[in-house]
Order: sequence, then structure tokens, then C-alpha cells
Amino acid sequence: EAGKLAAAKEALKGTEDKLAAIDNEMRKKVLEARKAAPEKAQPEVPKPFAQWEFEGNLRDSLGKLHGEASGGARVENGALVVNGSDGFVRTAPIDKDVTEKTLEAWVLLNGLDQRGGALISLQTTNGTNFDGIVYGERTARAWMSGSETFKRSAVHGGPAEGEADKKPVHIAIVYHADGSITRYRNGVPYDKTYKTGLAKFNKGSSQFIFGMRHGTAAGKARMLAARILRAQFYDRALPPAAVAASAGVESNFISDEQLLVALGADRREERTRLKAQADKLRGEIKSYN
Repeated sequence: EAGKLAAAKEALKGTEDKLAAIDNEMRKKVLEARKAAPEKAQPEVPKPFAQWEFEGNLRDSLGKLHGEASGGARVENGALVVNGSDGFVRTAPIDKDVTEKTLEAWVLLNGLDQRGGALISLQTTNGTNFDGIVYGERTARAWMSGSETFKRSAVHGGPAEGEADKKPVHIAIVYHADGSITRYRNGVPYDKTYKTGLAKFNKGSSQFIFGMRHGTAAGKARMLAARILRAQFYDRALPPAAVAASAGVESNFISDEQLLVALGADRREERTRLKAQADKLRGEIKSYN
């Protein structure tokens, strides 16, 4: 059995290498086309209500929602560094009521197996009620919309995160006026949209926090260990094209749809066959474990 397992692992690596070669070739093609016609490359990038770029400080570069560091949180080389134990940042209170909204951030995680920390949350200043981009709380390696007693966290699955410790990923959550919530990773929907209702965050008694799920002091199982490269807040629900455009600002993101258009029929067929083969091999490997 050990020999069969080793052979399956080797076959999987070969298949994944072939897939990566096809995808890289197509990515190059799409990016070259974008460079040649930049005006067609992306829809207009949406303008946030608040933006934290972490370039030497914790200031909101568009408004007054400046941050204050707590514990070991620090700004370093264009990123907010949070340590997973006592480091987080909270902002001044927001001067407007918030219902529908979009939260987004670009992040490099310090390890994929941490549970329950958040990139950015909008919370009441007493730290009780919140909506936030939370990592791995209910499902390991999954991005979810965190909320008090999981009130707005009905669905918490999605593809397992496998890259955010090696390269930055863009995560966004859109809270729509009808109470539905859509999560995105690198500009494309992450699992399905669901509906739980909308929380209202009141003017003067709500603020943003980074690196901690919610609360007023560091607490066990609420902290994130990561480099947060940028965070943004919109006082509106962004449509899918705007989320994709924003993701592209930092990531040169290319959707599967764009890749498939660039491929052509023969390569598309080959890619589909290789993906099916990889899935089959993963199933085989799982059966040996």
C-alpha cells in the first residue's frame, strides 16, 4: 500500500505541474493583453469610504477613522503586523450609521492553521456586536463572516485556504441591503451567498478593529497572526465587478472565466481532463490515509 500511495502522490504532483504550466501560460497571455490595452483591462476601481494603507502609520487616508495600536501591533514595511497574542488596532468611532457595507483587506497569514482571528471587523465600541472577515473560526482554513453568536455567519465553508501564508490574498465580504451576505477571495465569490439579515452599527458608537475578531482587550482564540497590507471599508454593497476591480489593484487577479477564454478549445479540454485526473488522484490518496 505504501508503494501505491507514493505512486499516487507522484502522479498527482505531475498532474498539478501540468495544470500549473497551462495556467501560467494563459495568465501571461492575459496580462500581456491587459498591458497592450490597459483601458480594457479592468472596470473602474471603486472608491472606499475609509482606507488604511499602513504606509508608516495607522491613518485612514480618506477620512478620520485613524487607528490606535494595542499590544504588539506595529506598522512595518507597508503592512500592519499583528502577532496572534496581544496585537490589534482599533479606530476612532465612525460618524455615520452603517447598515449595508463592504469590508475588504489584503493579507499574508503567519501560518494557515490558526483559528478565529479577524482581518477587519466593524464592531460596537463595547466590543460586543460585530461583522468581520474572520479566518478559520468554525471551519479550519476557511474565510467566514464573523458575527456575535454567529448571528450572521450561517455559512462558514468555502475552499480551504492554501496560499495566504506564501502570497497576499484579497478577501472581501459584501453585506447587502436585503440581508444577504457574499464572500469573495481574490475577486471571485467564495462559496455561496446566504441571507441572515443585516445589523445596524450606530454613528458614534461603532468602530473598526484589525487583527482581533471583536472586543476591547486581547482575548484567547480571537487574535490573528498576519501582515495586513491594506484594509478598506465601503458604506455600500459593492457589485461583483467592483470587487473584482478592487482585487485587481493589488493582485493582477485573473478569473477562471478569463483564463478559459484565453485557452482555446483544445487546451480547455486538456485542462478539464487534468483537473478531473487530479481530483481522482486526491481521492485515491485520501483513501490510503
